Amino acid sequence: MQDNKDTIIFDLDGTLIKTERLKDAFKQIAIDSGCTSCEADEVYKSARTAKDKEGTERLVFSREHFTKVLKEFLAQKNIEVDEIDFSRLESELSEDILLPGAKELLEEAKKHGIKIILITLGEEVWQQEKLKASGLDKYFYFKDGKKEGNVIITDNNEKVKGRKMEALRSNLDKNITGEGVTFINDKPWETRDIAIEFPEMMCYAVPEHDDERYNLTKFDEAQSQAKEGGGKFEGVETLEELNRRLFSKERYDGSRK
Repeated sequence: MQDNKDTIIFDLDGTLIKTERLKDAFKQIAIDSGCTSCEADEVYKSARTAKDKEGTERLVFSREHFTKVLKEFLAQKNIEVDEIDFSRLESELSEDILLPGAKELLEEAKKHGIKIILITLGEEVWQQEKLKASGLDKYFYFKDGKKEGNVIITDNNEKVKGRKMEALRSNLDKNITGEGVTFINDKPWETRDIAIEFPEMMCYAVPEHDDERYNLTKFDEAQSQAKEGGGKFEGVETLEELNRRLFSKERYDGSRK
C-alpha cells in the first residue's frame, strides 16, 4: 500500500454504512431481552471495548461478544435467556445499510482507475460481516495469505496512540505527506487531526446525519482548526455531493487537477 498516487481512503462506519441503525438494532435486542433503555445503552457500551494485558483499550465488539455481555447483564437481573434473538439485526444487515451515494462513489472511483483503500476501526469478524452484508466486499477485501488486501483495520481504541492515525502511519509510506491521496470520513475531529498530520492529503468529512454526537457547527469548527493547522479539510453534506465534487467534468477528466 505504498503507491499513493490517485488514492482514495474511505472510512467504513458512518461514512459508507448507516452504523447508527445497527447500534439501534443491538440496543433494541437488549431491550427485547429484558433491559431498560438506559441498561441497553450500558450493555452496548460495555460490549464495545476491553483492556488488553498491557492496558491498551481495544475494540472487541462482535455479535458473539455482545451476546456474552448481554447474558451476563441479564443474569444479574435474574433473567435467564438461552438464545438471543438477532432477527432485528438480520433485517438491518443488507445493502440497505449503505448510505445514499456510497455505491455510486465507489463505482466512479473504479471507473477512473482510482486506487481505493478502506480504513476501519473495529473487530475483524464483525467488520467483515458488515462488508459482506452491505455488498462492500465487492470493493474491499482483507489480506488472505499471499493475496494483498485493500483494508486497513485496527482495534486499538487509544485516542492518542491508536485509532486511524496510527493505522495510517503504520500502513502507508512513513514519509507520506498525503499528496495524491483523498481521505473520506464522518467524524469531524478525527478528520481534522488527520488533515493536519498529512498536510497534502485532501480530507473530506461527510456527516452521518443520524449520529447525534456531531452537528454541522462542529464540522465547521473542525474545518477551521484543520486549515489553521495547515491541513486540507472540507465538510460535505452527502456522498452524492462529494461524488460531484470529485468526478464532475469541471474537476476531473481522467487525471487529477
